[in-house]
Amino acid sequence: MKTGIFGGTFDPVHIGHIRAAKAFLSEAGLDRLYLLPNFIPPLKDNKGAPAKDRLEMLKIAFNGTEKALVDDFELKNGGTSYTYKTIGHYKELFPDDEIFLLIGDDNLRIFEKWVRFEYILENSVIYVALRSGENTVCDTKRAAVGIMQKYKADIRLLYYTPTVISSSELRKAICENTLSPDYLVPGVYEYIRKKGLYR
Repeated sequence: MKTGIFGGTFDPVHIGHIRAAKAFLSEAGLDRLYLLPNFIPPLKDNKGAPAKDRLEMLKIAFNGTEKALVDDFELKNGGTSYTYKTIGHYKELFPDDEIFLLIGDDNLRIFEKWVRFEYILENSVIYVALRSGENTVCDTKRAAVGIMQKYKADIRLLYYTPTVISSSELRKAICENTLSPDYLVPGVYEYIRKKGLYR
């Protein structure tokens, strides 16, 4: 079996996340994909929607997506969320599975700053979503090759058409009331409005 992991702040979850997740499911041939909102992400500030709201928005966004499962493992643990712990958790749950991890190209460039990154490389196949636009493809390929050669890792690029939009840009647009709802799943957009998030 092939188990995929896609973690992030998802603050808020948007169409770019959904397209990346579906491409990951298809290209890696996953049997299941776990989507995990971070409690406190390392290397980022801790501003945005409460954890329970981010979890609920993720459930709304992926409702009906086959093989996609929203998991609150990192939220229940509290504190800073570390990917190596999440991979260890799924290795315990599914000892015979092959573990696949989806990260963004921005994270690949700082990957060696991640806590216990070598454990991650040893215990998962990493797919990199090229979400920053075509201009970064060459840089991302070079970074991937460098890490693979240095650590004998398995890193693959996820080829799909990304939506080049960041959650921080969406939060700003929501706050300023200039958001185009096209970037959000309708249910998530309604949830944000109803709860008054990011205002």
